[in-house]
Amino acid sequence: AASPSNRSRTARTSASLSTTGRRRLVRARTTPSSSRSRSSKGVLLCKGVEVGVVGPTPAGPRAPVSKDNVSERTLLSVASLLGRVVGYAPEHEGDVVQNIVPVKQLATEQSSTSSSVTLAFHTEAAFHPHKPRYLLLLCLRGDPQAATTYALLNDVLSLLPDQARQDLSREEFTTGVDSSYNPRPGARSKLHSVLSSGNVPVWCWDEELTQGTTLRAREALLDLAAAVAACSRAVVLEEG
Repeated sequence: AASPSNRSRTARTSASLSTTGRRRLVRARTTPSSSRSRSSKGVLLCKGVEVGVVGPTPAGPRAPVSKDNVSERTLLSVASLLGRVVGYAPEHEGDVVQNIVPVKQLATEQSSTSSSVTLAFHTEAAFHPHKPRYLLLLCLRGDPQAATTYALLNDVLSLLPDQARQDLSREEFTTGVDSSYNPRPGARSKLHSVLSSGNVPVWCWDEELTQGTTLRAREALLDLAAAVAACSRAVVLEEG
């Protein structure tokens, strides 16, 4: 059971979100995917939440830190409005809250610990059979030179040729396992589609790791990458 101090902090964290923000989070949790509006943005930016005492940046994601645990409680409090928080055992030893920091030796890698390259667009854990429904980022120390990029699926679909949409809906793609999961060499997902064929489209794609197994699939991926690049947006995160 949560202690009184933990419940109090959770209440303060929830209260620090705008009424609109809380309503959107709860609505996202309780609305079935089949009933979601095609105009849904899929991204919610919250500002001014508690992060506590941050302390020096650690040398790596698993390195000891001197910070308090306010930011972890904040992140978990918000996440609890969306559903059950999960981690993946092979990644960061299953931590449900991960410290994402730049690692000098990985500066040019396609990894969350890089710092001098732009990360390729991707669905989180696109290779995994149980992908997360939501991904939460909490900025503890902002950098005006570091933008978080994203693209809205509805924008992308508006630019995709009909043939590409049809081809992306076929199960003719596989996705490599991200290096952060310490996979065996060459590990890839089972065949899957990039676009779901349901009432409200959902995508599963990693620009770096998803490959087509047919010529039409590979051509459709080129169309998708071009559409995403044309629709990309960016936000520079700040503390809290």
